[in-house]
Amino acid sequence: MLTEVSIQNFRAFDNFEMSNLSRINLIAGRNNAGKSSLLEAMFLASFGNRPDGAVNTHVTRYREVEKLSEVTNVLSGLPAYWRLFFRGLCDDQEIRISLTDDELGLYRLTATLTNPPTSLDPDDPARDTRQSTTALAGRMLLLHFEVPDGTVGRVWLGPSEQGVRAIGPDEDQRLQFPHAVGILPPTAGMGPEQAVTLGRMRIARESNHLLSTLKVIEPELRSVEDSSATGIPAIWGDVGLSELIPLSLMGEGMTHAARIIIDMWEVRGGVILIDEVESGLHHSVLEDFWRAIERAAVDLDVQVLATTHSLECIQAAASGVGSEHLRLHRLDQVDGKVTSVSYEPDVLEASFKMGLEVR
Repeated sequence: MLTEVSIQNFRAFDNFEMSNLSRINLIAGRNNAGKSSLLEAMFLASFGNRPDGAVNTHVTRYREVEKLSEVTNVLSGLPAYWRLFFRGLCDDQEIRISLTDDELGLYRLTATLTNPPTSLDPDDPARDTRQSTTALAGRMLLLHFEVPDGTVGRVWLGPSEQGVRAIGPDEDQRLQFPHAVGILPPTAGMGPEQAVTLGRMRIARESNHLLSTLKVIEPELRSVEDSSATGIPAIWGDVGLSELIPLSLMGEGMTHAARIIIDMWEVRGGVILIDEVESGLHHSVLEDFWRAIERAAVDLDVQVLATTHSLECIQAAASGVGSEHLRLHRLDQVDGKVTSVSYEPDVLEASFKMGLEVR
């Protein structure tokens, strides 16, 4: 599991560290304290030196961008586009993001805006035999990734007629964090991809966590099915009516909870990053919801980092999750710098009794 995250010069973060991570981690803090940016930084680092990480919509927040070739249709210049990654728009600095795993060690990503490489030496990792670097004028984003044994991977990203051009090692030479890392924004919703994943879960006989979690919200739910009867893969539920009904008709809380469990199964053995974890969920179901999340996290060996604005959500997690698995991390901005304070379960409980603000 991850034990520590370190971020420098990314968005609001100057020199930030968050340690004492556990199996399930709640991230609290005021608006604009950096909660979403924390998840985005971790997701960016998990891509290592793969070029699709720097234009992923879960990092850039440009939902219109679906693939590399569409970037230049959103903003006129890529340096300006990536400049938004840098703290205070100071793109002469270096972004540094580190992920520390308790068994694997330290993984480091650095990102800089720099001039494109000029060497075409066969031993240079920047060498690109398919296209001359002279076709890529102006500064490029350099992603430099290092794994614990010292192996380094680099890739340069710049504009081209296709939108984004990557110069660097071939696909099989690119490095990334060894565990799968998934990120779930609050309005992700459900799509055909999740129905296909549910089909795979059912074939593997591993859909039990999905049904038990959704029954917390809708006790009448008897089964959850994937079907393409309408021509598009979708998820349906049996609530005792004459026919199955689409899960999307059962409310935002049902689709949000289903997406969490499905995404956890996709990254089993890895990390799931959830923004606004309580989205669509009534306070009365939160404690049982957290119990279900803990069971799934342990069984699937998934580490959870989830943001929240809700005191009820924090209290429910404190009651529903075992003390050995839960940590609360509160982010604050002090003199323009983001800081983190971690609460052990016993300290968290004492804070509730004293009426201290932990959100």
